[in-house]
Amino acid sequence: MSLEWHGEQLKRATKVAAKLGVDQTTTAAVRAAKNRLQPGHGYQFGVLKRSVQSRAAREIAPNVIGGLWGSFDVAYAIYVETGTAPHWIGAPVKIKGVGWRFIGLHPGTQPIPYLRVSADEEYPKLAGRIQKALAT
Repeated sequence: MSLEWHGEQLKRATKVAAKLGVDQTTTAAVRAAKNRLQPGHGYQFGVLKRSVQSRAAREIAPNVIGGLWGSFDVAYAIYVETGTAPHWIGAPVKIKGVGWRFIGLHPGTQPIPYLRVSADEEYPKLAGRIQKALAT
């Protein structure tokens, strides 16, 4: 009786499954985050919603697969996610349909969590997605 070792083949299949599982998870997190954003103050033109994207999973270190997703290229995304305390705005601001106005003391904003809650919803599904990809 002999033993056939398929270790390298299994390693390759596991990496492919891990990348697929990570890509499925980040794509689902992006979809969930975008669904949580409603039209309104600060993002009525869809700029914030369009900035929520994912990047393809890749091997970031030997045998470590990583994925990247979130709001790219929108500086105020964190303020929508976490809210803001009252703060001073010392320059005029252009308001759609109104024009340029001086705000002065802004009352702050309530948080609209859309990234963290989407991650909390989708990350627990990652292992199952990898197992399913490995089984096919």
